[in-house]
This record gives sequence, structure tokens and C-alpha cells, in this order.
Amino acid sequence: MRLLFVAHGHPAFHPGGGELVAYSLYQALRQAGQDVFYIGVVYPELLPDTATWDTLALDPQDPNDLALRGGAFDFFTGRGDPRVLETLGRLFERIDPDLIHFHHFVMVGIEAFRMARNRCPSCKTVLTLHEYWAICPLNGQMVRADGNLCDQASLHQCARCRPDRSFDQFFLREQWFKRFFASLDRLVCPSQFLRERFRAWGLPPEKLTHIANGIAIQEANRPFFADQAMTHAQHRRFGFFGQLTPFKGVELLLQAGQALNEQGVEFELGIHGTLNLQAAERQTQLQAAFTTAKAYAHWFGAYPPSETQTLMASYDWIIIPSTWWENAPLVVEEALAARKPILCSDIGGLREKVVDGRDGLHFRTNDSFSLAQVMARAATDAELWEGLHGTLRPPTALTDCLAEHLALYRSLIEGNVAR
Repeated sequence: MRLLFVAHGHPAFHPGGGELVAYSLYQALRQAGQDVFYIGVVYPELLPDTATWDTLALDPQDPNDLALRGGAFDFFTGRGDPRVLETLGRLFERIDPDLIHFHHFVMVGIEAFRMARNRCPSCKTVLTLHEYWAICPLNGQMVRADGNLCDQASLHQCARCRPDRSFDQFFLREQWFKRFFASLDRLVCPSQFLRERFRAWGLPPEKLTHIANGIAIQEANRPFFADQAMTHAQHRRFGFFGQLTPFKGVELLLQAGQALNEQGVEFELGIHGTLNLQAAERQTQLQAAFTTAKAYAHWFGAYPPSETQTLMASYDWIIIPSTWWENAPLVVEEALAARKPILCSDIGGLREKVVDGRDGLHFRTNDSFSLAQVMARAATDAELWEGLHGTLRPPTALTDCLAEHLALYRSLIEGNVAR
């Protein structure tokens, strides 16, 4: 079977979680001998001013690995740039796949779903839902304009968050998205929590398939990373890994760190993540916050995703203080592969992926006092770390994720004319 992945970015330009999931699956399929292609639609802001290409083969050894320059994208309607869509249409015809797997529709455009049907009539289509953009017209993360969590989209609440739009526009937006989603053969949900959100939104449950995101374990002969020897009595080294967006809780973490420092609790805090993709004002604010916290926290900046598990070996605990629902963050699986207990918000996909008292500890979402309490306990109770370290679940392996995807692909294209 011939497969095509279309993603909302390329890890060569933006190593976000959704892009890494899509690209890891593509590479694993290629290594398994499958006939597979990858097209990453890249935000134009991420490209240098000197870039003149529209479509680029990034790897001389892999002509199937393509980056496509993105264009204008309407985040309210999900409509893509006509130039991008036409280029995608030509590539669909040229590749002529048995199945197209879309990873998100941002930058791609939801019109691409129907275009796939028109250009490749016998082709099956799959979409992985990496977040809640179709439901949430504000930021795709179901966090209201006032910062509070949103449990369910409604015309009234959406109008409060987006007063620039009228009630009828929210109604039409929902029908617009559902019409294009109806043309898809299956929607993949990386967490049961996200699956339930979209089922409650009105998508047919039989089209929603749960497949957990997996990662490549760096030690092929062992299910886990071997831990570095810890010589200190307490396990008080905390690490943060991820994007520094407003919803990842970095400010919350620094507030908790300040409280611990004032209480005289001994601890170390390392923060790994780039500021390059943040607005200028936010960059300035976070850099100032890191300077203020330099006595107990160190910001290391960007890191290659391939080195995440290695960097995590320097810490005792991995903290995920997200203030949005999350879906299936890869950092959870990376921490488990590195055999590090997790301290995380008690919310959404995090609550599902990290069992409190087994894989780590939960704290109240968006509550720096609760986080500080959990960090203080973790830094002073040596037996706590030992106990959790012994009960951590295995990470979800990329091989298992790949097997489930292949089974889905085969079930969808069964009966198609073989190539």
C-alpha cells in the first residue's frame, strides 16, 4: 500500500509534539519498507527571508520527505491558502496514495480533506486530532479568554471569548467543520479524554479511534533507560521540557520555585525550551523572569528532541505544569522512558496518562501553591521517589503505535485494488 502523511509542520523547522508524532511514524514506516511519503506544511514565519522555494526535498537520501511553504491560514474557519491547497492537490495526484493521513489541519486547510476525495477518488483519509481547534475558536485549547478552563463549547460562551464574532458565525463554523470531517474515513484520538470531547461535540463514535502516541526508546535492548546513580539523600532535581507557550505553565512553575526558595527548601530547577516562537513581549517577560529566578532555576534554551531522554537523566523529577487540558504530550512518554517520576497538573490527557501515586503525583491545575507543596514533598521525602520509581508504567513504544496504525490503514483500504 502507498501511504501519504500531510502534517501541519516539519520537525526540521518546528519540532512540536504533533509534528514529531507524524514524522516519527513516517520514518518508522519507511524503515519497515512501506511505500510512504511525508509533506510538512511549514509556517512561513519559520523560514528565512532568503528562502525562495515552495516545495523542498529536505533529505538528499529521501526524495519522499517534503516541506511545503505555508501561506495564509484562517484559524476561525480552518480555511487554507489557495496556493498551498492547489500544490497539495497536484502532489496528491502525482503520488496517488491508497491512504492519506492528515496530522492536524492548521496551515493545511480543511478543504484538503475534500480535495483528497476529488483528486484521488479511491483514496482513504485519516485525521489525527492533536488538540481541540475544531471545537474551540479562540485558541484551540479550550481555555477561555479569562484564563479559566472551558468544559464544552457553546454559542453563548464562544461569543464571550470572541466578541468580534456573532452568534450565527459560531453556529456556521461548527457545521462547516463537521461537514468536512464527515468526508474523512476515520479520526485518530491519541487520548481517551480527547476522544470523549469530540464525541460529546457530536462526532460519530464509530469514526473515532483511540491510538496512543508512542516514542522510539533509545536503548533498543532494554525497555527503559538505566538511571544514573543518585548520590544525594533527597531527590530534589526538577526538570521542565517543552514549548514555552502561555499554556505550558512555566510562569506557574517559577512561582512555585520562588515559594520553595523563600521557605529554604533545597532544590534545583532546569528549564529546557526555546523562546524563538513566542511573541516579542512574552520573550522579554520570560527572560526577565528567568533572571529573577537565577538563584534556584536555570533556563537552558532549545534542545534537540532526539536528546530529550538523555537530558532527562540529569533530573529526579519531570514537571508538566500545563494549564490547558492537554491531549497526549510526548514528554510524558519521554519521562517514563527515562524512568523519571512525573509531577503534573490533574487535568485532561495528563490525568489519563499519568496515574497519581503510580507514575508520579498530581497537583491542582493552575495552582502554584499546590505545585509548591508537591515539589517540597518530592524534594524532602527520599522514600517517595524510590516508591514511585518502582511503579512507573512502561512508556508507549513507537513500535506498538505503528502496529495499531498499520492495522487501521489495512482495515480501511481492504478491498481496494492492489498496486
